Amino acid sequence: DSEFLIAVNGVIYAIYDDYSWERSADPFYVIGSGGKYALGAIIANNGYLSVISKTLVREAVEAAISIAIDCDQNSGGQITTFMQEAK
Repeated sequence: DSEFLIAVNGVIYAIYDDYSWERSADPFYVIGSGGKYALGAIIANNGYLSVISKTLVREAVEAAISIAIDCDQNSGGQITTFMQEAK
């Protein structure tokens, strides 16, 4: 199974293994088996995340991914994040 995300002008597109896709204007989007854990951690901090710096948002997102890795046996590896602003 392969999934990946593409962000264009602040809009996130999820591309799935059957080449179907969906679009989201949500500020955070997740894929993978641990995605729901990471999204839960992000949602739990969302009020906080909306008022802090981009650097702290990145750190919070990376912490959420770490939580997902801890909670999901199929998650792991290097954490890589990208931030794109809407135009």
